[in-house]
Amino acid sequence: MRKDHPTYGKAKIYAIIKRDHSHFITSVSSIGRILASLIKQGKIKRYKASWHCKKRRKFDKHAQRWKYENKPQKLAENIGKMVQIDHMSVCKNGIQVKHFQAWEGITKSVAAEIYSNATSKTAAKFLDQLEKSYEFPIKSIQVDGGSEFMKEFEEACKNKGIPLFVLLPKSPKYNGGVERANRTFREDFYDKDDLLEDSIGGLRAELKKALHIYNNFRPHQALDYLTPNQYTRQILRQQKVSYLLN
Repeated sequence: MRKDHPTYGKAKIYAIIKRDHSHFITSVSSIGRILASLIKQGKIKRYKASWHCKKRRKFDKHAQRWKYENKPQKLAENIGKMVQIDHMSVCKNGIQVKHFQAWEGITKSVAAEIYSNATSKTAAKFLDQLEKSYEFPIKSIQVDGGSEFMKEFEEACKNKGIPLFVLLPKSPKYNGGVERANRTFREDFYDKDDLLEDSIGGLRAELKKALHIYNNFRPHQALDYLTPNQYTRQILRQQKVSYLLN
């Protein structure tokens, strides 16, 4: 019956058996165990709706597949390379928001903004803001395979001449910097009891203050306890001196 009707679950099959084969005594849980056993043996397949099947991203435009050798070494000259961008959904004070965030691996600096949705158009807007937030040029970007980083975002990267690299599926560890920054802002910003704003505009204003604290006040152990902006300016000064000497 399951082979003929692969979408039928244990309850539906039980109802049919009870209706058409009343002499056969069984239960819904028994049928569930039988189905699980048949799936394990490979005699039937677990049903998966077609709309759950995620389409594979085609790399026929601007975006490229991320490879391990793309991972930049932690050298000052690599500032702006492989800036990690991600977004997370947050509900605060009854307001559902999409928090877009970028993390730069050399300076550990963070840029973020709040939006009402997570579309490729929104991601493209965030990219415009990101360029204004950093004191150095963005040399390349890495993202996960989310749809918000396709279409208009990919086109924006192309127009700006910024290489875009897409991580392999199920490899969040290579986006670990921005993932950790997401956690930091979830714990240190959104989970604060005194964050009482109940509008996107109000949350944006408070986020701006939190970003200033993160980049200009909060010492970072990996930067020898400098702040991200202190470390950024130190690198930029060294690069300027090196350029003048040459």
